Amino acid sequence: TVILMHRQTGMVLAKAFYRSLGTLTGALAALLIVGLFPQQRVLSLGALGLWVGLCAGGAVFHRNFKSYAFVLAGYTAAIIALPVASHPLGVFDSAIARITEVMLGLLVSAVISDCLFPVRLRDSLRLTARAQFTHFVDFVRRSTAGQMPREEMERAHLRFVRDVVTLEDLRLAFDQIAPRL
Repeated sequence: TVILMHRQTGMVLAKAFYRSLGTLTGALAALLIVGLFPQQRVLSLGALGLWVGLCAGGAVFHRNFKSYAFVLAGYTAAIIALPVASHPLGVFDSAIARITEVMLGLLVSAVISDCLFPVRLRDSLRLTARAQFTHFVDFVRRSTAGQMPREEMERAHLRFVRDVVTLEDLRLAFDQIAPRL
């Protein structure tokens, strides 16, 4: 539940979606790896290492919660497969336990965020865009009038980059959840 905490309801729902996707994918990978190599620890660990590496590589190519889903798929497979290396028949129980624990946490977080403390992402996105536009217009006005020292201009440029990344993160999260709302 703590992992999913965000101020905006939409961000909680988007993160919950990708967390569930990563958990289910990792559980399926663990079942497949243990099923393919039940009595061969070296091959099982090699396949698990390859899976974690592929997931880490996928996380590098994506941003935001998609990246999080890749990372989660990798370490979920390890959490499920490693404890049952000595007794591979327990992999299904381990996978079901992990899935139910994560899904219950996601459900509780989503219900509390959406029903008890709703802060809509749409409103946050609109307010952030307006504030950034106001800061940009102020920057243009002051810099073209020669009222802004060089150090302040450099700080303003860094702030604009940070603001653009923040706005893009909010926009991507909104695009991911808007069809579901």
